[in-house]
Amino acid sequence: MLFALSTQAKGTTKFIHAKRLRIKESDRIQAMEKELRKLGVDIYSNEDEVYVNYQPNIVAKDILDGHNDHRIVMALSILATIAKNDITIEGSQAIAKSYPRFFDDLSLAKIEVKHYDN
Repeated sequence: MLFALSTQAKGTTKFIHAKRLRIKESDRIQAMEKELRKLGVDIYSNEDEVYVNYQPNIVAKDILDGHNDHRIVMALSILATIAKNDITIEGSQAIAKSYPRFFDDLSLAKIEVKHYDN
């Protein structure tokens, strides 16, 4: 979530001691780099640090991938609420692991969520 939120912080946000994020349900650093780039975000990393540059205009250039990781899906979903266009996240069912009502709660907050069955 902090990578997603840092896209809205002016300047460059630096995360240190982040390498443990590479050994979770997915390599969360690599996954967020890939998906945030699809949203026009300048993000880069080394083994233990991540740098995210301010991107006030979030625009999806491609379908996003949830990487079968509930935290990735939720972070991208929150960032999608400020996007300039509709965003599709494949694999969004991963949120069932920790917060099955996540999309229902977004809907209660008047955020439009569409579900598609594969």
